[in-house]
Amino acid sequence: MVRHLLIPALVITVAAGLAGCSSENDTEAGGQSTKPDSLCGVAKDSAAHKALIDLAGTKDMKSMDFAGVAKVAKDMKSNLTAPLEDRKRSACGVYPATDANNGITFDFSWDERFSFKESSSPQSDAVFYNLGDAVGQTLSDKASYIYLPCDVPGAKESGNRLVAAHAYNSMPQNGQVEENSGDNQLLVLNAVSRELVSELGCANDPLKGAPDLKHYPTMSDAAGAPS
Repeated sequence: MVRHLLIPALVITVAAGLAGCSSENDTEAGGQSTKPDSLCGVAKDSAAHKALIDLAGTKDMKSMDFAGVAKVAKDMKSNLTAPLEDRKRSACGVYPATDANNGITFDFSWDERFSFKESSSPQSDAVFYNLGDAVGQTLSDKASYIYLPCDVPGAKESGNRLVAAHAYNSMPQNGQVEENSGDNQLLVLNAVSRELVSELGCANDPLKGAPDLKHYPTMSDAAGAPS
């Protein structure tokens, strides 16, 4: 059976609400910050940055920290010994500068580690990607996921878990761009996930290679493809 996260409606609602009421002074007021230069870490990855511009239809964007990638990684590491819980940690979001309500938001959680090659059932609205040691997935061009094993040094519990990265895009589709919007979302999520991997210190470096944007019908097909 194909594993994927359900779109966390509560997280999305909260994220949108935070975006709608943020300001330059939010860092002092509630821990948020507006970072037009970082875009949740996407700005440093040229392919992902271009994909984000294509999704938004503008170069004028702003990022907002909800918890922040570094804080989310710290929280996830401290919870490795706790019982597995269905908790999505909202890290950050990117929004067109003219629209604080419709953007792309990113969250992360631990999930039980499972064999990618056992998930061999296709889904009509899903596309899968080979990402080396990880597998990507997009659903209906609005939600994207990356499942990545992360071996945290000194934490044997990490061998039983993987990171489930999730992005939800509420921006109107940019009809002027020919690139596949699902591919664009996958590239953007991959860049933010690399930021998390760096903060977690994953010894296996699961996202070290460039994303392969070839489409596969099942997770098993994607995982078995040569990388």
